[in-house]
Amino acid sequence: MSAKQKIQRVLTIYNSAAAQTVRQKSGVSVPDLEQAAMWSHKIREARNALHWTAGAPSIPNSYEKVAVLLMAAGPNLKILNRIRMAC
Repeated sequence: MSAKQKIQRVLTIYNSAAAQTVRQKSGVSVPDLEQAAMWSHKIREARNALHWTAGAPSIPNSYEKVAVLLMAAGPNLKILNRIRMAC
């Protein structure tokens, strides 16, 4: 299973009734987790641009793009850690 498929499966499970306790305990909303997933996709897309078989990224890689993705790392990783700790 690809990383993209794993992330989608986690989003589906987190949005289900079965994860209600984890959502309440972590305080992370579904839209917050979706935002972290989008950040993860952009990181992976930028990294995959290094492979000769990959297509061009939707936003060209630049120092500015790297800076924005790195600045977003802290908040998004905190979201993921809050869910992990709630589990």
